Amino acid sequence: MFAAELVIDQNLQRKTNQDRVAQIAHEFDWLRFEGPTCRRLADGQLRVVEGQHRVLALRARDPNAICWVFVVPAEYPLSMAEEAGLALAITTNRRGHSSLDKWELRLQRGDPHERLCEEVLRAHGLRLAKRVSADGIACVGVITNLIHKDNQSAEQGAIILNLMLEVIQRAYPRDQPDSSTSRWNADLMRAVGEVCRLNPTLKIQRLATALGDRIAQQWISQGTAVTDQQTWRLIGEAVVNRYNRGLRAEKHKLLFG
Repeated sequence: MFAAELVIDQNLQRKTNQDRVAQIAHEFDWLRFEGPTCRRLADGQLRVVEGQHRVLALRARDPNAICWVFVVPAEYPLSMAEEAGLALAITTNRRGHSSLDKWELRLQRGDPHERLCEEVLRAHGLRLAKRVSADGIACVGVITNLIHKDNQSAEQGAIILNLMLEVIQRAYPRDQPDSSTSRWNADLMRAVGEVCRLNPTLKIQRLATALGDRIAQQWISQGTAVTDQQTWRLIGEAVVNRYNRGLRAEKHKLLFG
């Protein structure tokens, strides 16, 4: 169907957002394009029920573009209220990609950051997962942000990830029941990851000892006790203070913040 021939009646439907149309047009990718849902009018034309922004973006890119459409069968006549309800149901039920889904797609595409970090995870006997376990890390977003932060290279990202995992696993071994899963808490990992990123030449065992002075859940509880500050930042500051305790030379002390 020619996109230009699809009817978009803004008198009957919600007003479209031109900024959103421009963004979709700028980032347009046929591989991710979803066909609009339409209903056939009495004169034979197709009116868009859901997907107005996508259709307008496609027209902006190419007035002669042709796309697949989904047509509501004629035996299911819809009132305008029912059309709106159908559009809402489609939008609400559209499942977005989780952080893990996006990671796996980037990995399949061969992105170097994810590829090198998968090697690091395997070397530690770990994996990314939907649910946390002794060897499964569920806070994929934390790892993604860590390895990509400040446009660092894939190699740098892998080095920092390896450092963070080494510290946490030394502090909380897999067979330590009180921390085997809580060691992969998002705030705890973000805190340790940021410490490692800012201090790549730190002493691994010293940081692991400072972290292991408390079971993982105690750090998490301490961080959440103060409601007006970010939990991960409070954990990071506390761990760095323990690491720096007794060090006289400033050059040997960790930075944070």
